[in-house]
Amino acid sequence: MKTHWLAVTALFFVATAWGATFTLVKSALARIAPEPFIVFRFLLAGAILLLFAFALRQLPRAAIAPGVILGLVLFGAYWCQTRGLLTISPSRSAFLTGLYVVMVPFADRVLYSTRIPFAAWIGSALALFGTALIIGGVDARPTFGDLRTIGCAVCSALHVVLSAKPRRRRARSRRASPGRAKSPSPSSSPPSSRRRSPSSR
Repeated sequence: MKTHWLAVTALFFVATAWGATFTLVKSALARIAPEPFIVFRFLLAGAILLLFAFALRQLPRAAIAPGVILGLVLFGAYWCQTRGLLTISPSRSAFLTGLYVVMVPFADRVLYSTRIPFAAWIGSALALFGTALIIGGVDARPTFGDLRTIGCAVCSALHVVLSAKPRRRRARSRRASPGRAKSPSPSSSPPSSRRRSPSSR
């Protein structure tokens, strides 16, 4: 029970920090353009992660190409979000960015032909209804900032699905490894099936 409440508390603080970033980024954009802000922000984060990767020896060559693809998708998400924050409020940006949660099953469908559960359709309908309300009603037209932020949500959903691909491969390999048939070796064959050498006769 204690572990459960620790996990809930941690999620609460993560959600609080995530929500606070929208206001902080909006304030920062009053002093710096979006592109330099993104470069400085993620060069620092990338350098720290690179140090950890080298220290833990967790940077195989096979991870470089998928990492570049994921990095480009994530850059697209943050560029759209940061550009959108120039013209829309932080709360509006947070809501529209959060649409990526209901977009994940559909991105999984597009990339890997995964079946979309019925709950995802219900969630998507509610999300569309909420989006229509927040932009001013069904008849209201979304602003360019809204469209950019929805583009951020699309890129974020693709990033989640693409990030899960290596884990799926590892899970499949772990499930397949116990069932693999081992080729018989001469030492494992029964004594009666071994041919006796002429010297032993």
